[in-house]
Amino acid sequence: MLMIPDIKKSNISITTKHTQGYDEKRCIEALWLIYNFIKENNFINDNSDQKLRELYSIGVLGDLITDGSLALTVDYQKKDTKVGAYFTSPKNLFSLEKYGFSITDLKLADITKQKNKLSKKDVLQFRFSYLKNDNLLLGLKLFATACSKFRGEPFFVGDIRIMFIDAPKNYSPPVEEIFYVLSEDQRHIANMIHNKLEALGCTRNVTEYFHPKTKNKPFTTIYTHIGFWFFDGVPEGKGLVLKLNLRNIGGYADYLSECKDSIQQSVLNTTDCSGCKKACAGIRFQFNNKKYVKCPWHIFRFNDLSEQAVGNYIKLLELEDCELRKKLH
Repeated sequence: MLMIPDIKKSNISITTKHTQGYDEKRCIEALWLIYNFIKENNFINDNSDQKLRELYSIGVLGDLITDGSLALTVDYQKKDTKVGAYFTSPKNLFSLEKYGFSITDLKLADITKQKNKLSKKDVLQFRFSYLKNDNLLLGLKLFATACSKFRGEPFFVGDIRIMFIDAPKNYSPPVEEIFYVLSEDQRHIANMIHNKLEALGCTRNVTEYFHPKTKNKPFTTIYTHIGFWFFDGVPEGKGLVLKLNLRNIGGYADYLSECKDSIQQSVLNTTDCSGCKKACAGIRFQFNNKKYVKCPWHIFRFNDLSEQAVGNYIKLLELEDCELRKKLH
């Protein structure tokens, strides 16, 4: 999982587009409150993010109202594809009451049902309050709404820096806040690959890297931990895994003969293209007089971290970069 960033209140700034019309100083105070709430209540861990998912959904989908104090009115059945995390179940919703939140004005599909027996479809709407300091709800609304516009979900590590003045358009925390989960040796390897990708002109969004000659298709992904819930297809186990999207391997497949056998096998054993999309012809290449067609979704994952293998990865990235620049020049 990502590291919760160490933020000082004096460093908080907020762009006008994120204030939603509220006073800047009040917004800064509100962000400080929600940042500390997420950090201090230890919602963030590998096995249980359900309460945080619920809180995030409330922040995105709730409407702020002022009725003596600040509160959120939430349509529990509402869906928004930009949220990325929907309401889970009423038990997770009501568990937030242990942290100082109040859930009132419940509108139920079946008013005879007891609270502890409610299913997701039973809850229609409710009012969400925080009696200790209702300005925290403003922070929740501002932060969650901003997070819904980013890939990588900075809400889940309390990274309010995305709202700061001069913040990058992509959510990309410093690599030391991502690679810290790795052993020293693996961290060194991850940094080597990271430096190579930057040298090739790639931009980063969390652990996905995008090549300047392609659009919206990851060039490389550096998986550092299985706990990244927002990425699918992470191999079993923890530690460093590389996914090199070598879409043009057909132009340099002969280099595989110089790679370690483990790398050859990772490429050759990758899932074959099944023709699941009419527009997809698969990743085609020929090696040792045999033709291969691999699924673009699965290309190519590697976990051999030996010195020779890492050298092979770097060369493969260079060759793919060369093909892209020739093809898209």
